[in-house]
Amino acid sequence: MRDIQIYNVSRLVYLAFMLIYGVLSAYLKIYNTYIFLTLLLICLVNSICISKICYMDIIRRPNQLLYRNLLREKERLEEVNKGFKDYKNRYEEILMYLPDGVIVCEDGVIVFANEKINEYFNLYSSDYILGRTLFDIVDESERESIKKIDDIKKPVKYLNLKYSFRGTEFYGEQTNIIKRRKNKTLSIFIIKNMEDRIKLAKIKEELEYNKTLDEIKNQVLANISHDFKTPVNVIYSTVQMQDLNIKKKKYDNLIEFNQIIRQNCNRLIKQINNFIDSIKLESDKLHVDLKYVNIVSLVEDITDSVLTYATERNINLIFDTEHEEVYTSVDTQFIEKIILNLLSNAIKYNKENGSVDVKVEDTDQLIIISVKDTGVGIPKRKLKNIFNRYERAERDSIETKEGSGIGLNIVKQMIEALNGAIDISSVEGKGTVVKVILQKNDDAKLEEDEAIKA
Repeated sequence: MRDIQIYNVSRLVYLAFMLIYGVLSAYLKIYNTYIFLTLLLICLVNSICISKICYMDIIRRPNQLLYRNLLREKERLEEVNKGFKDYKNRYEEILMYLPDGVIVCEDGVIVFANEKINEYFNLYSSDYILGRTLFDIVDESERESIKKIDDIKKPVKYLNLKYSFRGTEFYGEQTNIIKRRKNKTLSIFIIKNMEDRIKLAKIKEELEYNKTLDEIKNQVLANISHDFKTPVNVIYSTVQMQDLNIKKKKYDNLIEFNQIIRQNCNRLIKQINNFIDSIKLESDKLHVDLKYVNIVSLVEDITDSVLTYATERNINLIFDTEHEEVYTSVDTQFIEKIILNLLSNAIKYNKENGSVDVKVEDTDQLIIISVKDTGVGIPKRKLKNIFNRYERAERDSIETKEGSGIGLNIVKQMIEALNGAIDISSVEGKGTVVKVILQKNDDAKLEEDEAIKA
């Protein structure tokens, strides 16, 4: 601005001197050297001012202004960039430590994976997974289901996938968020490891099971006390009646009283043996003593031993077989306890004037012992758990509730110890059929097995 002012003043002075010089030259014929030099000086000043104005105001100053503007713009952009970097760092830090796994893909290529993903795949660093695709980290069986995973028409998807990478496998629940930005497909996968959920469900189920088991055990203890108390009371009452009759010298009913005492003693022995067997089975101390015997004769003798008990309950007990002799290797004590338990249940839960049919069948390789009754049957919902320890079917139509609920569990484990199987079918209100299926073994095979054990 100052240069312009000097330029304008010098121009006015120059014009004034030119006017004076012109007048002096034209009219007075005077040629003054000083005036001429002054004009030259003024022209020089004008030239300097013009040069300075052109250089400073037209060239330099706009460049300086532009430079300063560029500096200010650069500082502003650096601030914005720093803000973006801070935002990006905060965003990545949040994603990095989320409780669920997060994978970010650009055009299908993994560009980010958080710490939870490293934990899922047992990785030391995300570098192992960066640059790969989702196809590389899922099981081969799942690749068909993720072929259209980047379909922008469905921006949010939910999938259950099996993941497999570097020897680590797990099942996960995946939420996919798909976005389209600047001709690139941005995919965000949020993965929840279902193994943790499964473990929690198993723990919860186990706690519920233990709670139920405790309740059942409490009920079993109540049943046990009843099972032991009832025959003891009967024996005690019978002994008192005997003492009273002896004092009165009445001996007619002694045999009947002794029979009652004997039956209730057998009930106690059966209960005690069941619990001893149960403890042995629980501690895996059950010993199998195989003997080569006629299984038909053995089952028939066991059936005959409970004939009196069945008759007293008005139950018709029938034994049937198409073969008089079928030899195989079994533990005779196991077979006795198995058949007695099945017959006891068939008689105990039968109807008035009902029947129990015991049959032995022989096939080429199997022996099938079936116990069929006409009792109240077992509810369908109880059949799948009937062999569980302490499980007992509800028999609401039967007055007696005796039994601890461990009999069939013992039966099943004894049969399995003999490499056999048990099958049960029942129709509520009509009856139950229990089949014991045993493999036939010859005496030579038994001797060979014993030699191998020795």
